[in-house]
Amino acid sequence: MSDTTATNKIEGLRVAILATDEVEEAELREPRKALDEAGAKTTLISVKPGKIQAMKHDEKSSKYDVNATFDEVDPKDFDASAWSENKDDLSLLWN
Repeated sequence: MSDTTATNKIEGLRVAILATDEVEEAELREPRKALDEAGAKTTLISVKPGKIQAMKHDEKSSKYDVNATFDEVDPKDFDASAWSENKDDLSLLWN
């Protein structure tokens, strides 16, 4: 499949990016960047409003704006989801 074909299939998709504090920065930033560049509409969703703290290994790095919390969104509003584990596990997402 060519890059153009893959991009055409992603363009316009609504993708929920699920993340919490202490997410590995590269696991959040790079996939989201690729999705955005391919034309997807990404929404960063977390357990609390505001910002989440990303990490580079064991050190704090950038903070990212949360677009919505879990209780503010309906899964039916998204075509796909993507998530990365934080260092303490994704169990935080389901509490």
